[in-house]
Amino acid sequence: MSRNINNIKMLTAVETILGSGVYNFRKHIDGIKTKRNIAYAQTPNKYEFFDVHFPADANCIYNAEKNRKKTYPMILYFHGGGWASYSKVLFTTLSRRLAKMGFVVFCANYSLAPKFKMGKMVDDACLALDMAKKIASNFGADAKQVIFAGDSAGAHLSCELFSRISAKKSYKNEVKALVLFYGVYDLNTVVFSGFPNIKTLVDASIEGGSKNKPELDKFSPISNDLSKFPPCFLASGEIDKLHEGQSKLFADALKKNKVKVVTKFFGPEEKRAMHAFMTFDGLYTNVETLKALEDFVRNDLLIVEENSK
Repeated sequence: MSRNINNIKMLTAVETILGSGVYNFRKHIDGIKTKRNIAYAQTPNKYEFFDVHFPADANCIYNAEKNRKKTYPMILYFHGGGWASYSKVLFTTLSRRLAKMGFVVFCANYSLAPKFKMGKMVDDACLALDMAKKIASNFGADAKQVIFAGDSAGAHLSCELFSRISAKKSYKNEVKALVLFYGVYDLNTVVFSGFPNIKTLVDASIEGGSKNKPELDKFSPISNDLSKFPPCFLASGEIDKLHEGQSKLFADALKKNKVKVVTKFFGPEEKRAMHAFMTFDGLYTNVETLKALEDFVRNDLLIVEENSK
């Protein structure tokens, strides 16, 4: 298994290098500042850091002007990569787009498989949340208005983080929404989805691998108490092998539990709705999803002001 995972890691590294030649994953966005590599663990390993992307007019210690008064809701974002690869750097442009929408965005790395397993990843997500809330005011963020967001494996971790903290009184009513791009929500069925290398990735990320049903159930968001979930925004495309059995099924399950759900699902004819389309800034599906997300946070959540741009 370790050889297969190493091959996957090497392939994703090559894909990132090649992709950088076409897409700028670290675009400058006017009006947005970035503070990089803040440790969120007391004795961090090489993964336990996040970047913060924030509006230049935020009420923030990193803004020299004394007349800065604005405070913004915050997003805690977790990157995709099958729990085994990629990093926050690849999602810099997307994070800045979200910041431009009117958020302070904490884009987090987390400990990756196969060295680390799912429980550690969720622990990291909790640590990242605690640190982000602790230093929120440094960046002009409102720690009582929080959105968890992520793509693919990061969408999965966002759901698992919410389930982990939802019973804590200190977080009551603070998590306003989940923003989930083409995620994994049922580890029992995803291994049969036909998604490339998915069984190898699950084997690497779960203690005991894909045959350990108790662990698969434990870390499957669809097995959690969905009735407690806040409003959810889901984006995916039918061309994606994860769409039918993951995004669509999860959206239906949330609705059955009376959770407010807004979706941006692209039909099978939209070839630009392949997995990971939110990574590619300016792609039609990326742009349309960001528009739909902005409508969601302005009109459904009412937590972003019209003049935030």
